[in-house]
Amino acid sequence: MKRLLAAAVFVFAWEAHADVQVYGAASLPGTVQGIELALGVGRSLYDTELPGGESEIRANRLGLALYEPIRPWLQPGIEAGYLDVDRNNNPATAGMNLSGYYVGGLLRSEIFPEEPLGIQIGLSYTYHSVDGETELQDTRLEWYETQARLGGVLRTGPVEWVAGGYYRHVDGDETTEGALTHTTSFDVEERSGAYAGVDFLPDPSGRISLRFTGGPEEQISIAFSRRF
Repeated sequence: MKRLLAAAVFVFAWEAHADVQVYGAASLPGTVQGIELALGVGRSLYDTELPGGESEIRANRLGLALYEPIRPWLQPGIEAGYLDVDRNNNPATAGMNLSGYYVGGLLRSEIFPEEPLGIQIGLSYTYHSVDGETELQDTRLEWYETQARLGGVLRTGPVEWVAGGYYRHVDGDETTEGALTHTTSFDVEERSGAYAGVDFLPDPSGRISLRFTGGPEEQISIAFSRRF
């Protein structure tokens, strides 16, 4: 986890020196100009349901998200990155450190973006794939995650406070070969929770975001964003 955070800080520091200017572009009322690039690192813990009982997934991720805002209320994006997973209480992954990737589509919306109090809405659909092996076993986990978020934001100068709730659906498969051979579906029974966090705005185009999530997914994450 420390190595992932160090890599995130290094890459953000490099990106912060980039300067991209677009000439001859006219500003339209209500538009949000510039592409936003966010580098994030996070750790998640959540319980999945297997036929034989519960199994906890611990996932570390390091990735990029790219948004191209059209209006404050219409900001589509994509995300992708590296995924490192441990899964306990599961013979098919015993002694394994699974790794792979995730990729997905994003959509966010800001209502009252210029006011001290605003509303934030977020949607995401993400595919995850990790695999690992031992001398006796070869296992792959694949899952799709759909998430919707609704929250509020309090803007106090260069600091913004956010809080809200989320609903998430997870649908996945575990495929293993070796001493054990099977394909098993898994999901997360509890689907709603809450989040809170704070954003720091060091300059008009930069943002540092810290988030804490509770409920079926326990997560802490930090993201460094810059608009070009």
